[in-house]
Amino acid sequence: MKSHHILLRLTLLALSCKKDDPVAPTDPTPIYPDSIRAGQETGVGIHYVDFSPDLAFNVDPRGGMLSDSIEIDMDANSTPDFMLTYYHSSFYQLGSTTIDLQIRPLSNNKVCVASDTDLVAPLLLNDSISSSNNWSGSKVLLYSYNWSMSGSSSTDGNFGGNDSNNDHYIGVQIDHDGHPCYGWIHLHGIEMDKYAITTEYFDQ
Repeated sequence: MKSHHILLRLTLLALSCKKDDPVAPTDPTPIYPDSIRAGQETGVGIHYVDFSPDLAFNVDPRGGMLSDSIEIDMDANSTPDFMLTYYHSSFYQLGSTTIDLQIRPLSNNKVCVASDTDLVAPLLLNDSISSSNNWSGSKVLLYSYNWSMSGSSSTDGNFGGNDSNNDHYIGVQIDHDGHPCYGWIHLHGIEMDKYAITTEYFDQ
């Protein structure tokens, strides 16, 4: 009978130990902001970069450097997300001038475009950037200028070329492990001076 009491006590002790065992923590679920405002620099889940000095294209129409590209890794994962390309025809090309500025999304990323066009949408400060914008995964035009000595000239695009007063933002969408992250790029004339992108965060 005594042995039965000892066995019962041991069983109860084992059960009480099991109740006190710590529960293994579960990995927190990341949260992705579903929008950002053009020009937004702060906030939960916002990664902001300000270039000093600005990123400039290495183009010299007098010296033969006619084209250059800048790759941007906005989410800092060592993989470029977008490529901006600038072309300026040679000053020694008599009779005409061509200037062209484009942005090309890399991988599965996208650029915000104006409705029913292949032009980058000229977003203003505080414009919302989200899934409701118009998006394109193709190379799209920021600005172009063509001049001929015959007297004809034409411009296209919404970013004004070298006009540093043209204060517009490029809306972008980055595919991060199947989750869309939204952001913006700001150009000062034809130089890139800052950008921001939404990133995952965890609820505390």
